[in-house]
Amino acid sequence: MSKKKRLRKFGLSSSWEPKLFLLPPLLYLLLVTQVPFVITLYYSTQSWNMLRPDIGIKFVGFQNYVRLLSDPVFLIAVKNTFFFTGAIVVSSVVFGLPIAILMNRDFPLRGLCRTLIISPFLVMPTISPIIWKNMIFHPVFGLLPYLFSLLKISQVDMIAKYSRLSIIIITAWQWIPFMMLILLAGMQSLPKEITEAARIDGANATKEFFYIVLPHLRVHLLIGALLEIILILPLFDQIFMTTYGGPGFATINLMFDAYRVAFQEYQIGAAASLGVINVIIIITIGMLLVQVLKRVKMEV
Repeated sequence: MSKKKRLRKFGLSSSWEPKLFLLPPLLYLLLVTQVPFVITLYYSTQSWNMLRPDIGIKFVGFQNYVRLLSDPVFLIAVKNTFFFTGAIVVSSVVFGLPIAILMNRDFPLRGLCRTLIISPFLVMPTISPIIWKNMIFHPVFGLLPYLFSLLKISQVDMIAKYSRLSIIIITAWQWIPFMMLILLAGMQSLPKEITEAARIDGANATKEFFYIVLPHLRVHLLIGALLEIILILPLFDQIFMTTYGGPGFATINLMFDAYRVAFQEYQIGAAASLGVINVIIIITIGMLLVQVLKRVKMEV
């Protein structure tokens, strides 16, 4: 029996044949992403305290979400989530752009320098906070207090006194190479004929950067920011390994708050509602940035 006859047997035309190959990955994506999300939605409407099995699981509707709005810890977590994300993305752009400009030039051992700069991005998210906490920020054995002592500056416990700044530094250290790679790819996609023509017309390096290079990088900046925002909004490893949300609730964010509610208070329904809110925020910001990216592409 030919392929066409087999497809007609199931009521499908030959145009459906390529689409059939997409079914396995689509089913896999539904299984590993949408099914857990639907289960999380279900639990977010339930009251379930794992320390009280005698009470059982009860349907409470949207009460978990209503309670969150009056919870001061939740409001702190929302503020910190946006603060950490914005500060890290801005830092990666501010430091990643000049590094990309430098790496776009020809100089000896450029390949080795690029490899060394990219290496922080390859470190596991749970390892880099341990390195910074114990080898750099440690008030007794750390490199930073030792440098302060050489400069006759009073030693400071960064994790304890500047906890939010410490998390931003640790996370930005890993994400600056990512932004640098995207911007470097954008610079290398710029035709050399354009920059050469600008130099012939008398444009100096500053005008070349602001009127040619920077407008060309708008799309790449938005793509890098979009990817970083989606991946940094659910920040968890750096907080867990350094401050554990402290001191107090100073460095808690939505993802860590969901972990705290689930594994310290054992309130599964409230933790599920926090996870749903986190997903809604990520999807909303992602859609807004995609729309901005479409408009910028149309202008280009």
